[in-house]
Amino acid sequence: NILPEFEASYLGNPAAFMGGRWSLDVSGLGLMRKGNGQDIGRLSADLGWQRRDIMPWGFVNIFNASARGDYYSISDRDENSLVGGAGTANASRFYPLVQNILSYPLERDFDHSQMVIEPTVAVTLSTDAKNDTDIPNEDSQDVQIDALNIFKANRFPGIERVEDRSHVTYGARTGLYEEDGDSLEVFLGQSFRFQNEDNPFPDGSGLSKQKSDLVGQIVANYKDRFTMNYGFQLASDTLHSERHELDMTTRMGPVGLSGTYIYARSLEGTDLVQSREQIYGVATYDINPEWQLRSAARYDFSATDEGLRYADLGLDYTGQCVSVMTRARRKFTFEDTGDNATEVTVSLGLKNLGTF
Repeated sequence: NILPEFEASYLGNPAAFMGGRWSLDVSGLGLMRKGNGQDIGRLSADLGWQRRDIMPWGFVNIFNASARGDYYSISDRDENSLVGGAGTANASRFYPLVQNILSYPLERDFDHSQMVIEPTVAVTLSTDAKNDTDIPNEDSQDVQIDALNIFKANRFPGIERVEDRSHVTYGARTGLYEEDGDSLEVFLGQSFRFQNEDNPFPDGSGLSKQKSDLVGQIVANYKDRFTMNYGFQLASDTLHSERHELDMTTRMGPVGLSGTYIYARSLEGTDLVQSREQIYGVATYDINPEWQLRSAARYDFSATDEGLRYADLGLDYTGQCVSVMTRARRKFTFEDTGDNATEVTVSLGLKNLGTF
């Protein structure tokens, strides 16, 4: 039971305070489990300030400073299993940091296209936060780095673990953009911790060593008929694949096809003890501008639970004011996760009112 959960964010006007913009994020969470399960009460407030400058010779500089305070009240604490056990604790944490991101975008025009190359370096400094063992890890277990978060000051996805001390991140993005909308982008980046001890990240996250794994991304678009987004993570010492995800879409007249393939290795010291590998596909057929047939399926390649997870078939109607989506789904599970099931759902959408 989540009673309650709230979030509030405030953002100042650009360049209104010392040439930058202030921000304030406040959140609270009450998490109560039945029986003797672990219960948590959490309050958090994060005050930040950011300034962006275009410097001489075309350098772009972004400076961030923030200070966050967290308070926890935990009962029936069990740090290993996260459920059951005994013990109570109150804990607090102060997490200040500063970060400076410097990039140098370079551009060159051709007859019908443009190329952009943008190297970027970011330096992040913080105190030794000592991720307190009295603070359980409920929301920061599934840690992964990619092209979207490699330059973030704190790469943990939640609040209950923080990336302390200092590190530098470096990378480059290059892109080729055609006048007709075709494009190709490539990114490669890495991070380096200045201190090698007390690393807060679990093995398998890509950040557990002093030099992080290499992360990259390739994005392509061809005449709005074919798109591809491929993200990958390679071990820094062996270049062995640690995670990769491929998204592709294509359209051929009334037929649309899309698919996603993902592989992610296990994370030691968390509940994610097995590698994850799945493929997901969707096929659509436009009967006319208002009616569409849709089918989807997900297949699991994991060593212990290999098999078809689910398959569904649907018929959608989209009008000017009303939409109706009908789905029939067959789920395939195992005895330890639940029974097989067939579900039929109908969703009614009313413009400007919502979906039921």
